[in-house]
Amino acid sequence: MTIIGEPIALPRSETEKIWVSLSEFRGFYGIDIRIYYQAGEADWRPTKKGVRISLELKDELIAAIEKVTSQPIPGEEEAKPETKQEEKSSD
Repeated sequence: MTIIGEPIALPRSETEKIWVSLSEFRGFYGIDIRIYYQAGEADWRPTKKGVRISLELKDELIAAIEKVTSQPIPGEEEAKPETKQEEKSSD
């Protein structure tokens, strides 16, 4: 597998990162999302934990992420501003 361009590293813990990269493997391009661990001071190595998604599914992946993250999270409802009608009824 050959990584194309610079991967994006997201922090997971002090010794782990989630790397998102574009890669080529046997002539097929894909998005690789994988956990890397720190093997030395500056040496990061991939784990088996991760997924590779065909580049053809990029738009579907983005849509899926947007859909699941737009759902309400239980217990984290935003405070709704009181309407004038609600203010009148409390008098």
